[in-house]
Amino acid sequence: MFNYNTDNELNLNEYNRYSRQLILPQVKVEGQKRIKAAKILCIGAGGLASSALMYLSALGIGTIGIVDNDSVDISNLQRQVIHRTDTLNHNKAFSAKKTLSTINPNCIIRAYPKKLHESNIITILKEYDVVLDCTDNFATRYLLNDAALILNKPIVYGAIWQFEGQVSVFNYKGGPNYNDLYSVRSTSNINNANNCSLVGVIGVLTGLIGIIQATEKIILGLGDVLNGRLLIYKAVDMSFREIKLRNKTTSKDEYRYFKNLTIKNHTINKHSYKMKIFRFKELIKLLIHNKNNEYLLINVGEPNELKNSLRLINYYIPLSQIETRLKTIKQLSNQAHLILLCKTNSKSIIAHKVLKKHDIDSSILDSSSCL
Repeated sequence: MFNYNTDNELNLNEYNRYSRQLILPQVKVEGQKRIKAAKILCIGAGGLASSALMYLSALGIGTIGIVDNDSVDISNLQRQVIHRTDTLNHNKAFSAKKTLSTINPNCIIRAYPKKLHESNIITILKEYDVVLDCTDNFATRYLLNDAALILNKPIVYGAIWQFEGQVSVFNYKGGPNYNDLYSVRSTSNINNANNCSLVGVIGVLTGLIGIIQATEKIILGLGDVLNGRLLIYKAVDMSFREIKLRNKTTSKDEYRYFKNLTIKNHTINKHSYKMKIFRFKELIKLLIHNKNNEYLLINVGEPNELKNSLRLINYYIPLSQIETRLKTIKQLSNQAHLILLCKTNSKSIIAHKVLKKHDIDSSILDSSSCL
């Protein structure tokens, strides 16, 4: 799948450092050269990324990119072992880079202390061979999935929920993608983002799932990868099981965040699905002249998430109830244009996708403009 330049010889330090894997008949010198030439991008620098990144750098991956705009909090240290007490309040991408540089100075580590969005994701992803999805944000997962489809980049997916973890490989040799696992038609399994601060998690679980992500043999092209298979681990009863995945999508365009994408120049026209995103000030101007109730605001997140907007909200319909209250929502959409909002935009985007599948038009209020 990859055309690596393996002309770059290993130096003496590398022969000594990687000696235990060089003697493996499936690796040898040529395999190590492929590892050295490989470029891996990790989205997120939290619990899953911690173990994955440390072992990948020790393995000898030539270039590792890390994307995370969050800062290290003391509550992270219980599971995000790539960070240290002395990096508290530091950006996670830079904190991870600092640790990896001490593990293996031969690796090139690139830190991206920013949030992924439509205007930068293509530029970042195009430089790498394989992407590790170590996020806990559904909107980012969908965005990442769509960009990977456009650029034909495989994604090694990992997720955790309390005592359960999942791993799979998406967009690999025409296999299933993230939308085939969590279709926008069904929100029953994803109505609550798997945020550790809300649901809790046992620290060692993130390490185990992250290591399984790092173990996938895509770079070396060995054996079977989890393409079309979802591996589920339950720590409570120490069990592994697999679920087969199949391609449900018939067209990449159906799931693109981007329209009119020019790969050559990497230019993007934002907002697929003709999704209108309002800024808070823009919405206020509309509502001033909203004498005929032409717009209705629906909070699809938690009741008190957006304090600055509470007086403007007309209805509260959490994401978990969107599909069961479609009839009501349809009636509301016949009366006025619906504007969805939540704290982080992630639930709004998912709700927007669900409604679109049922031919219900809606827009989104950018939550960052409400702060």
